[in-house]
Amino acid sequence: MRRVAPTSDKLTGYRISAADKGLELFYQRDVHGRIKILPKDKMQFIDELKKRCPNVLLPPNQTFE
Repeated sequence: MRRVAPTSDKLTGYRISAADKGLELFYQRDVHGRIKILPKDKMQFIDELKKRCPNVLLPPNQTFE
């Protein structure tokens, strides 16, 4: 996992998402290298991600609502 950023893009892969606020995860193992997810509790997800991937880059001063 390289970095995480908030996204409001409705296009998720080949589908359109009803939710407008998700997280985009950037990684190196796939050709496209990114995926959009919609966790129920974004802050809990971010906290757990920081524990498991301490080198992940997060935008400075970013709130994940």
